[in-house]
Amino acid sequence: MIIDAWWFENRQKMEDILQADWFKPRSHFSVFFDFESCKNIFPVKLFVRAVQKDIIIDSKTYLLDGWNDSDDYEIVHTDNSILFTSFVDDVVGLPDTMQIEIKTPLKEYMKTVQLSYAEIKGKTTNFNGNPFPAAVVFMRKLYGGKTPSLGVWSDLNGEYSIRIPVGEYDSFYVDDNSYKVSSLENWSWNMIVDKDETYDFKIGNAEIYGLSAKIDKEILYLSFRPMVLPSIRYEESEIELDNEVYTLVNIQPDIALDDMIVMIDGNTVPIIDIERKYEKHYESGRNIALIAYEIKARLPDSIHNQFLVIVEYKTTGRYKCCSQGRIHCRLHK
Repeated sequence: MIIDAWWFENRQKMEDILQADWFKPRSHFSVFFDFESCKNIFPVKLFVRAVQKDIIIDSKTYLLDGWNDSDDYEIVHTDNSILFTSFVDDVVGLPDTMQIEIKTPLKEYMKTVQLSYAEIKGKTTNFNGNPFPAAVVFMRKLYGGKTPSLGVWSDLNGEYSIRIPVGEYDSFYVDDNSYKVSSLENWSWNMIVDKDETYDFKIGNAEIYGLSAKIDKEILYLSFRPMVLPSIRYEESEIELDNEVYTLVNIQPDIALDDMIVMIDGNTVPIIDIERKYEKHYESGRNIALIAYEIKARLPDSIHNQFLVIVEYKTTGRYKCCSQGRIHCRLHK
């Protein structure tokens, strides 16, 4: 069984939260359990103690009989994992350890998790370089949770700073309540937080969604699904793929090689090729196809084992749009 835990202290004042109805950061801790199966695990007794320099700053026991939330906590789950989040608005300080005990009808688990933190700061702007005050939200596990409370608002100059738990994050996203009206989100994928970093996010009228990477010798392959505001493009048509009929939902910009920029650790690298592909989905009783792209870029001769890739596009064709995304990569895992 895998147990992970983290703690976040919100230090942003209410008056600095620009759109609380869109996103409001909140002090909390989360415990993630990866079981073989979540069937027949209830009742669960969960004990959590947070310690800062040998002083207990919080200690609670929770009795869980099912997937229902309460005023104090929320639960998100899959078939074999659970993300438990409890709000700790009245606790001040950042613990350096969390002691976790889990008791199910079949087994007991115990783990002491060592905690550390990093400062993430930077600016949120549009593609013209003007400030774009926005929520910068960090998703550690199980994207789609009901209350993504780990994040911060940039100020009216687009500047932000936050201390977050060290670890691996499924994603970051950045935007405000103009989402789907005049902007789409800036996404970062598979992000590794192990030291203080500066991230400058650009928000545009399009997205780079589901960015993934693989490496084969000196070539970096980047796959993603671009999206543009529905007001700019939304078309449906039929297409045959592998002898089956699909509804092609075209909310993608037409991207050419010259529209793309790929940077590795801040340096632009050559793009060899860009190829359009299709993603196949089954939604609401019908076959859906979406357009995706794969980019081949050349790796530098000298590169660290862990590196940051930033992808940007700015199209100049019929559907003019721009977006930025990023992903952390490792040469050897």
